[in-house]
Amino acid sequence: MYKSLRYIEPEIISAERDDGTFVAIEPAHGDLWVMASSGALGNVTEYVPPPVPTYDERMAAWRAAAWCDMLALQDAIIDLGKFDDAEAEAANVDARWRIRWEARGGVVVRRSTPELDGFAALIGLTPEDVDAMPIWTPEKPIGEKGI
Repeated sequence: MYKSLRYIEPEIISAERDDGTFVAIEPAHGDLWVMASSGALGNVTEYVPPPVPTYDERMAAWRAAAWCDMLALQDAIIDLGKFDDAEAEAANVDARWRIRWEARGGVVVRRSTPELDGFAALIGLTPEDVDAMPIWTPEKPIGEKGI
C-alpha cells in the first residue's frame, strides 16, 4: 500500500505508493493521517528542517535575482556624487557595459552582472556600496552584517 513514509513538513507526510507515485498525507485526511503519523502504515522518517542559509548564501541568491534599470542605477550614482567619474570611465570599460551605460533607458541591469562590480571599482565603489543602493528588485535581505 505505502512505503517510504517521511515527514516533509512538521504536519505533512510524503508516502510512496506501491505503483511509485507519491501522496502527501495531512491531518485533514483524518484516519489516514492517524494511521500514517502513528506508524501503522510503516516507519515514518522524522522531519528534519532544512539548514538555515548563511548570510553569504542569502546574499549570493539575492545577487543572482536582483535587477534594476540603467536609469535607476545612474540616478543612484548621481546621488552618490559619482556620475562625472562614471561618465568618464564608461569609455574605458568592456564594450558590452559601455553599450548598456549609453543606452540608459530600457536596459535592465542584473546585480550579478560581473562588469557591474568592475565598473563600480573604477569609480571608487565597493560591491557592498552597490548592494546598498536602494534600486534593486527584490530588496536586499537584512543579515547579520547589518545590511
